[in-house]
Amino acid sequence: MERFEVQFKGSEAHAAAAPDKAINAGAAASLALMNMAVLRQHLPENANTNAFISHGGGATNVIAGDSTVQVEVRAGNVDVWRDLKRRVLACFEGAAIATGCTWTHRQTEHPYAPLNTHSRLGKAWDSNMELIGRPVDTTPVFGGGSSDMGNVSQVIPAVHGMVVVRNSTAVPHHPDFTADAASPEGDEVVLDGATVLALTILDAALDPSLRAELLELQASREPGATTVSLQA
Repeated sequence: MERFEVQFKGSEAHAAAAPDKAINAGAAASLALMNMAVLRQHLPENANTNAFISHGGGATNVIAGDSTVQVEVRAGNVDVWRDLKRRVLACFEGAAIATGCTWTHRQTEHPYAPLNTHSRLGKAWDSNMELIGRPVDTTPVFGGGSSDMGNVSQVIPAVHGMVVVRNSTAVPHHPDFTADAASPEGDEVVLDGATVLALTILDAALDPSLRAELLELQASREPGATTVSLQA
């Protein structure tokens, strides 16, 4: 996943007295979002994109001479993500051409790599979830959020466990989800997650085969090799 910002530059003018003298950066931003909306129906599986206009004018009687759009692109595969970013940027280029604006873009956050779960640590996590009485759902699912844990997992053995809030039907980024996270069931999730994480650490330390594998992976990593480069 990557987030970036696109800026359109046009020319302001009075919306009633001299609209023909303006180059409408607000229209460019709106058109870019429409282009993205049309693009979405042609995206490959496990890829998506979203955006919003963070600035598009300051007064109703002034045609906006500049606008800003915040954008993110997501995919389950790095190559698909790179191609999606190229196609999304084309949406903004097309909007700039259609309106006569200039445009620039810049990265606003470091990109997040896909999560690479170490298989044996993942199995240990699942076993410990079952041990404390939480059934494990192994149905493959793409979706949810993105995290810099993906970057970490590309360079060191890692597991990123998920624990459900029991009885919650809320979706993330909704007030109901906030309320459920602060409920007794939400407190239970924190304690159960910490317990399973501790048990998984013990497995890594006490299982001779798993410990040896993890130490071998550590030894094979170049000194200082703790970052992953993601450039589209």
